[in-house]
Amino acid sequence: MPDLLENCIHLELQAKRIYEALAHRFSDRPPVRMFFETLVQQEQEHSELLELCREVAGREGWGDEPFAPWRDAIPELEQQLDSVERSLADLDSVREALRLVLQVESSEINQIFESVVVATDSDFVRHLEPFQAAGAKHISYIQDRIPQLESGLAAECEVLSTAQRQPDRVGPPARSTGRRPRAVR
Repeated sequence: MPDLLENCIHLELQAKRIYEALAHRFSDRPPVRMFFETLVQQEQEHSELLELCREVAGREGWGDEPFAPWRDAIPELEQQLDSVERSLADLDSVREALRLVLQVESSEINQIFESVVVATDSDFVRHLEPFQAAGAKHISYIQDRIPQLESGLAAECEVLSTAQRQPDRVGPPARSTGRRPRAVR
């Protein structure tokens, strides 16, 4: 469990680094910079919530079943985020940067976050408002702000809410198509 949670924390911090780089890259465009700075803050908060899960799980236990379907997805997600980080230097526009946000946020990173919360065998964690609201606030902010910054991406933002409304989703998507459908936190 500790290594697994460390990997999940690392994923959130990696997303934070991506958004820090984008905030720096677009520092001359205040609305865009502020968007990325807010994402940096949110990802930091997510990593801190996962650190709390790690501490509580160490004391109160860990229910492996809710998280089990995601174990194999973590290495692939790490590779995807590594690829995103390497691609930052090639970004030419705000539109490309915002599409990159949609790519990151439509990956399994958000379901993994939720699965860690559920797997932490603690009513305190499962019912504490910051854990319940973190994902929804994050996605809502992205869906609201991206169309304001780049109106042509409004339809792509709707994919986030569609994927988020998959209540029966209990694990990563099947690998039959070669391309994984995306879901969110």
